[in-house]
Amino acid sequence: MIAEALVCLALNLYHEARGEGPEGMRAVASVTLNRVEDPRWPDTVCEVVYDPHQFSWTENPPPILEPDAFAAALLIAVEAEPDPDFGTHYHAVSVDPYWAQHYPVLGRVGDHIFYE
Repeated sequence: MIAEALVCLALNLYHEARGEGPEGMRAVASVTLNRVEDPRWPDTVCEVVYDPHQFSWTENPPPILEPDAFAAALLIAVEAEPDPDFGTHYHAVSVDPYWAQHYPVLGRVGDHIFYE
């Protein structure tokens, strides 16, 4: 993966799952990479991450306030691979998106539910 893609993926892991630890960040990385391979989404990591209305943090990107968590996200991004066990959708348990009822649940990691 090229440097720009690694940074985009690491930013997504940091903003979406830094509180979930390595397991949660790996799961979010898999979803992001699963989308790159799925024809319904763009073809690059950065395009998937910044695809409008997909990851809320991209609407108004906040600063990185926890450099150690970002460093961990970057290390996970380097080793990340697509994994169908995590599908192409997820959300935090604190929200109930309209689309959730349309996809089979694959599992839960921390405070995120993953869908096929």
